[in-house]
Amino acid sequence: MRNQKTSTPPTILGLWNLEKYQPTLGAVIIFATELQMLRQIYKAEKIEVCFAGGPIPTIANVINYLDGFQSCFNCTNLEKQGESYAEKYLYVWPEMAEKKSAPWEVKTLSMQKIFRKTGIVPRFTLNTDMLISAKKIIRKLGTQKFSVAVHLKNAPGKKNESNADLPHWEVFFTECRKDPNIAFVIVGNDPTPKSIKNLPNVFTTFESNLALHLGIIQIADMFIGMASGPANAAIFSSVPYVIFKNPKQHPNEMKSELGDSDAFPFALPTQKILRKKQSSRVFLEEFFNIKKQLTIV
Repeated sequence: MRNQKTSTPPTILGLWNLEKYQPTLGAVIIFATELQMLRQIYKAEKIEVCFAGGPIPTIANVINYLDGFQSCFNCTNLEKQGESYAEKYLYVWPEMAEKKSAPWEVKTLSMQKIFRKTGIVPRFTLNTDMLISAKKIIRKLGTQKFSVAVHLKNAPGKKNESNADLPHWEVFFTECRKDPNIAFVIVGNDPTPKSIKNLPNVFTTFESNLALHLGIIQIADMFIGMASGPANAAIFSSVPYVIFKNPKQHPNEMKSELGDSDAFPFALPTQKILRKKQSSRVFLEEFFNIKKQLTIV
């Protein structure tokens, strides 16, 4: 919905309907990335986000560290307040025609459509301060290191999740010790065995700010890990990555978004998402296939 009356500076509004979606990290990243694309299309300076139908969720705190985002607020009655938003903002998204049931889904399909139509690549962009903080952490590894951010999703009890097969990951990290210039940084707060965390080429950040973990993903030389919320920070970036997805998790959704490909249409040649069974052999093969394509050594 585009409007004649606009806010100053020109601002677009993202509406999150809590009656329809309870946000996860991955969903928030997808939502924010599409808003950043729309900001370019409508030449807006700022983005605001309204959570309709409840208080601002804790996970949405990440939005405060994104480039171009000015504020988050909540409203209790979208039907009553929606008209004033339509007059105030340059653009309100998702379209408010359905009001209580915004026509948006937690998928990349609408971003793929924008990309094909405009050439705008979806980029999840953190603000400068957060990226500087992430860069400081990466530098502590050593300036000559090839830094690799890792997310080992570990959500036990849920069927067909893309959880890390930790014994295979331990073998992978151990084999990578043969190259002393590779340093892995584990992000996220998933429980990780001491046998992995104590390896000399594996580092853990103890920062509590989740946005900083996402910054590390985007500042590192590469990302590897499981399909997860944090992995979306790599998907919507220029960082080389290889992400592993349990073939039994969301098979229909993945088919609609990827088809038979192992990459999104907007991905770079060094960015792959693989629906494969996990094994240390596959991790090593795919990791070094990507790494050898890079000019960083």
